[in-house]
Amino acid sequence: MMTQQRLFGNQLLFLCIFLIGFVFFLFSAAVANGAHLVDSNVDQIGRVQRNHNGDINIRRGIERFNDNRMAQNELDFLHI
Repeated sequence: MMTQQRLFGNQLLFLCIFLIGFVFFLFSAAVANGAHLVDSNVDQIGRVQRNHNGDINIRRGIERFNDNRMAQNELDFLHI
């Protein structure tokens, strides 16, 4: 009788340890997945920022081109 109780106690202890380990595994997987999502969001924000900077540079280039063209038109007008 004592042996069966001890056997049941050992099985219960093993089951508790296994469940704690499994829950820890699930938690660590969820944290890793969350970290991956945060990292991917940071990459996307960085991409948007780079694209935004590129757009600003393109706009500045167009403004410079237009300014130069207007200056050239003024010079052409003066030469006529």
